[in-house]
Amino acid sequence: MREKLFEKFGIVIFKTDEQYFIRYDSGEAVAKLVEDEISEMEAKKAQLSERDAYEVLLAIERRKGK
Repeated sequence: MREKLFEKFGIVIFKTDEQYFIRYDSGEAVAKLVEDEISEMEAKKAQLSERDAYEVLLAIERRKGK
């Protein structure tokens, strides 16, 4: 079952069993929703503030090599 944990700062965090996912718009001129797996620690951090959410998104992009 998929449970929505958080929706704010332009992100949505979901949990399925023991996995966490973050959905965000990575588009520029056109909306492009992306969903990536994150750690529990990243899920908690992203909920603290807009800046923390941004830092989590930057970490995701670095892992992807962008």
